[in-house]
Amino acid sequence: MDINEKILVDGRLLSVNPTGISRYCVKMIGVIAQKYGEKSIVVLVNDAEVMQQDDLLKRLTVKETKLQAFNLLHWILLSFIVFFQKPKAYICLNYSGLCFKRPSLKLVVTVYDLMFAFVKGFFGGGLKDLAGRLYYGVMVPRAIKISDVTLTISEASKQDIKNLYKKEAINMSGGNFLEATPEKGIIGKYKLIDKSYFMYAGNNRPHKNLSQLLRVFSEYKLQHPEAILIIVGHKGVSSNGIIYPGFVSEGELVALYQSAKALVFPSIYEGFGLPVLEAIINGCPVIASDIPAFREFENKNMVFFSTDKQLYDFLNESPIYNKEYLKDITTKFSWKNFSINLEKI
Repeated sequence: MDINEKILVDGRLLSVNPTGISRYCVKMIGVIAQKYGEKSIVVLVNDAEVMQQDDLLKRLTVKETKLQAFNLLHWILLSFIVFFQKPKAYICLNYSGLCFKRPSLKLVVTVYDLMFAFVKGFFGGGLKDLAGRLYYGVMVPRAIKISDVTLTISEASKQDIKNLYKKEAINMSGGNFLEATPEKGIIGKYKLIDKSYFMYAGNNRPHKNLSQLLRVFSEYKLQHPEAILIIVGHKGVSSNGIIYPGFVSEGELVALYQSAKALVFPSIYEGFGLPVLEAIINGCPVIASDIPAFREFENKNMVFFSTDKQLYDFLNESPIYNKEYLKDITTKFSWKNFSINLEKI
């Protein structure tokens, strides 16, 4: 595949099971294609199957590669490939970027968060953590340093990048990524009652702090034996009122948000926190940990906790959703603002 004088868009974080980052990548690729023309771009992926999830993606030219993002050797090899194949721009939708480039190449790097630098145990603890920090500590600063433009997805991450690497980034947070029709079959499948269950959406990596939610929910259930907690986005063993549907479709996720009593999001660090935005837009109040990224969503459909007692109290008396406050969020997080920021690239 000849990429000479094309815009190479790195879509290696696209996933068949759409994560928040994967959905963001789909939206970014769509906006880039609309701005520069579908025939002007080539999308770099690890598996061409991921391009079948969206009508626009199906029409785009694909370059499949076995080179993985965040692999040090692959990072070097990709830099050579890009150097010799001479695309006119490389828009990397992750923060591995390149380790070197031609002066004429426009390089854009996307930094969703700097979790590896701030979250203890992010790589598994012990020697793994030390090795991971050293590994990423080479790759990420270099990619940011040589980029012409650094993108991020929140003011919190923008400040982290500035503090750690002295680089000004552009906040490219957008609007609603989840625009599917609710598939209500999942509500009946698990015999859920409207506005009677709590939910969590995401993976179970250390920064998600799921242990706090599970600990407090177990205490809450002692006094409320009918309580249900739905955990989507990763697999687990369902028991004692905790149900793991695993990965769900976008339509099923919308249905779960719309029927939930509240979304509980206990992370100790996030670059953005897409489920918070998705929940509020879909009529679901949010109980979230008090961290900078979540404070950007602050509105009257949301409450913040730090301690177990605060979380327990909010489970006991969840926030009531008021549609009147929705406009505050949809105005702040909109694709109109996203398009304005795109002009800065």
